Amino acid sequence: MSDFSHYNDEGRAVMVDISPKTSTERYAKACSFVRMDSATVDAIANRLLPKT
Repeated sequence: MSDFSHYNDEGRAVMVDISPKTSTERYAKACSFVRMDSATVDAIANRLLPKT
């Protein structure tokens, strides 16, 4: 468990440093794929679904 900073080698939770740090530039990228029935796509495109 030494790969995780919140746990010690025995797997017990430990305190971590949460003090302010120097700003760093970060970049994240996410992607997804949604699979649905073609009838569902048609209903969405044609606004046939009721508001809830």
